[in-house]
Amino acid sequence: YKHDQSGWLMALVETPPDELAAEKAKDPYRYEEPCGMEWCFIDRTGKDLFKHKGDTIVPGAGTRWKHLHRSPEQAAVSAALRKKREAKQRAKALKAAAKAQARAERETA
Repeated sequence: YKHDQSGWLMALVETPPDELAAEKAKDPYRYEEPCGMEWCFIDRTGKDLFKHKGDTIVPGAGTRWKHLHRSPEQAAVSAALRKKREAKQRAKALKAAAKAQARAERETA
C-alpha cells in the first residue's frame, strides 16, 4: 500500500533470513515458530523503517510496531526484489533452453 503524499509503502514482506534465525535462536523452546513474514513501513529510498509481526491480516497499532536499523541492502524489500529478479532470470533461462531444444528438433527432422 503506497501513501499518496509521502510515498512510503506499507508491505507484507519476508523477514530477512538472518533475523529469522536470530529470533529462533533467542528462544529455542518456543511453542510457535516465527512467522517468517512481517509488515514494514518502507521510505522512498527503499529503507525499512518500522516492522510489525506478519502473522496478521491487518497490522496492529502503536507499540506493536518496532523501529528498524536496516540498511537498504538488508531490507526485506531488497530480498523480495532479489527473489523477483532471480525468478525472471530462471524464466529467461527456461525460455532459452526451450528455444534451443526446438531448434535442435528442427535440425534433426
